[in-house]
Amino acid sequence: GDSYLRLGKNKYVKVMNQNEDSPGEILNRHAKKGIDYLYLKSADYEKFLHSYTVQLVEQTQNNSNSPLKTQADCTHMIRESLLNLGINQHAITIAECYVANAKALLRKKPNLNFLVEKLLALNNYTTQLTLLSGHLATVIAHHTDWASESTMEKLCISALFQDISLEQESLVKISSLDSREYQALPRSKQQLITNHPIEAASLIADLDYFSNDCQNIVLQHHEMPQQMGVPQKLPANQITPISTILIVANFVARQLLAQKEINGDSIQALKQSVTKQFDSGNFKKTATAFLQSMANS
Repeated sequence: GDSYLRLGKNKYVKVMNQNEDSPGEILNRHAKKGIDYLYLKSADYEKFLHSYTVQLVEQTQNNSNSPLKTQADCTHMIRESLLNLGINQHAITIAECYVANAKALLRKKPNLNFLVEKLLALNNYTTQLTLLSGHLATVIAHHTDWASESTMEKLCISALFQDISLEQESLVKISSLDSREYQALPRSKQQLITNHPIEAASLIADLDYFSNDCQNIVLQHHEMPQQMGVPQKLPANQITPISTILIVANFVARQLLAQKEINGDSIQALKQSVTKQFDSGNFKKTATAFLQSMANS
């Protein structure tokens, strides 16, 4: 469909026709001006989503793009599609592409420093956290007793959907209810943060494609030891073992993204932090698996 630039509330101007000969040039020209979004009419959006989904499938099947880049595209697109259409078949297909590319990235065994550097270049914290926590979760899972193809897929899917109901990047960045950033928020936004695991789990519960395990991992991904998490404040021995993997992966991913540079000292400090933080209940084995996964770092 035709594409529009938003000038203000309820005010748009057409900048690209549906049958434009050189759409890439036009998009690049606007991108250089700092314009991140163009708009479609609602009636045209589903056609666009279908076309883009087909492109993601082809990229995945042909290995025509790097797994990390395709994962990033999937992350962005699935959020957009759910925001505009709710849960839909395209979202499932995109999720399948995401998992396939996550497996391809895992097979490459990328250096952690290299991976974080590539993710930081994406300049989108939600995407960075989704990809890094998902990758770390699969790496950690490989060192547990319950490592399997099914476990890897569940963790990838759960990482993809964990923050799907949080539209603002600034809210995704907040991981502690004790932080100054959280305390400074109005009550309505605090509730968005504390309730988002419930909202995300409820969203994927509507489709049989997502297993009960995925729903539970998403629901528990902000639980912490000593009943300090949300939304249920569960004790450590009531948090499922597979959920602890994504929780620890999230903790590590946030630390790495905050450091922005990885060296021997920072890795050692991270190992000590994980050992201290996750020393109870079902977290113990996961913390050990994390340390094993970092043995050569």
